Amino acid sequence: MLDRVGKKYGIQFSWNGMCSSALDSLRLVLWAQTKGKNEELMAALGWRHHGNDQQLANHEVLLASAAEAGLDPREAKEVLNSRRFEKELLESSTQWTRKTVTPAGQGMLVSGIPVLIFRSGGCQETLQGSVPQSEVEAALARLEAQARDR
Repeated sequence: MLDRVGKKYGIQFSWNGMCSSALDSLRLVLWAQTKGKNEELMAALGWRHHGNDQQLANHEVLLASAAEAGLDPREAKEVLNSRRFEKELLESSTQWTRKTVTPAGQGMLVSGIPVLIFRSGGCQETLQGSVPQSEVEAALARLEAQARDR
């Protein structure tokens, strides 16, 4: 059913992929945050994983996502080939709620995984954690209405 809702709003979901370790992708997101590009990287990773069934443990997928997010793939490769951000990631995993900063400089508490951020026409809807399909559909409808009213 979520496929139908996604198509209505131009979002493709694919359910054929396999889950894999996200450790390297999360380390890369922490690095991207130091460059102000964490949301762009998360969007690229989300599309590759949820829309194209690509595994987030694959370094080629991660490097392509970094490039798509406007990050230097050589620097990203250095991060992946090291243990950078591993300690920070493991420490932060004990904190179930953390604050991230959006490009607009606004703070956002992240308390669940996944975090779905939908944007259109300068408007944003954010869903955290596992939510029913009806909540996704309602958020997309609100976003569509807000963007239309602008």
